[in-house]
Amino acid sequence: NHAFSVVSTSEQTYKGVGFLLIHATVPADFQSASENWCRDYQNLCAEYDKRPTGTGLDGTLGWDMSWNTRAGSCVTGYGSDPYINNVLGDESQSPTEDIKAMVVRALGVQDSYAYGRCFGFLYCDPGECHRDLAGISFSLHSTYAAVNDPGHDRTVFTVCTGKLGNDACKTANGGCADVCIHTQIGTRCLCTQPGFRLMADGRGCEGERPYKCDRCGYAAAQKGTLDNHIAARHTGDKPFMCGECGYRTARKSSLSGHLRTHTGEKPYKCDQCGYSAANKSTLKNHLVIYTGVKPYIYGECGYRAAQQLVCPTI
Repeated sequence: NHAFSVVSTSEQTYKGVGFLLIHATVPADFQSASENWCRDYQNLCAEYDKRPTGTGLDGTLGWDMSWNTRAGSCVTGYGSDPYINNVLGDESQSPTEDIKAMVVRALGVQDSYAYGRCFGFLYCDPGECHRDLAGISFSLHSTYAAVNDPGHDRTVFTVCTGKLGNDACKTANGGCADVCIHTQIGTRCLCTQPGFRLMADGRGCEGERPYKCDRCGYAAAQKGTLDNHIAARHTGDKPFMCGECGYRTARKSSLSGHLRTHTGEKPYKCDQCGYSAANKSTLKNHLVIYTGVKPYIYGECGYRAAQQLVCPTI
């Protein structure tokens, strides 16, 4: 179940790793056949008994082996195979350049033509996987040339790798305490929560928070997290400053959210309607329209609310 029209396929070896190179086109309306294009890519590769791929293990786990949720969701949500020796991009690089190099070498097309038509997985969080290919920025990275071609040439190129196998992770989660993923040779367990690592048995997860605050009982798995805690709770330091208006904050993530007030970017999108938000928390508040969840109860009057606020008085 996918919207790709396959033109040709060929087996390729790139930097010692085997790939199935696919030349295809996308429909004129740029709509996926399944719930989104990330799933269509997964289904395309499954047609050949393979898995989608993209950012390698460095990009998925990072240099310090801490789970990158945005790239990791390609593995856990769409079966992406990260065990490709990092030959398609690294921690900070999209897979598109390496796939383009493979296309130019194998199919003899011009580099300028292939640019913006070669994709693999980069990020697969809900804010990136859509039904409309024109609305995709970083999941199937990148396809913008096919979407925006003035001559309506909707050609794209991608790769699949590994082997679909028997979906062993679907059976009791592969025996993993947290996340089970498929690799080219079998399955592997991962611990995706911050501060946890895989135990010696290769299946369980154990907490690890070696960085401790000397002013309170707080402990963190990473030094940067502890530094943010100290700045926000104890010293009042706000090292991150907006160049547009002078706004300062203790957290880099808070600055990123603030910058969207200047750019107008709203990357968090509701999957129920066309609403989009600049911040994840704003989208969460919006989703209450559909869920009806009101978790905050005020003891003085029994009033329930979707957001935390001052207890209303009459």
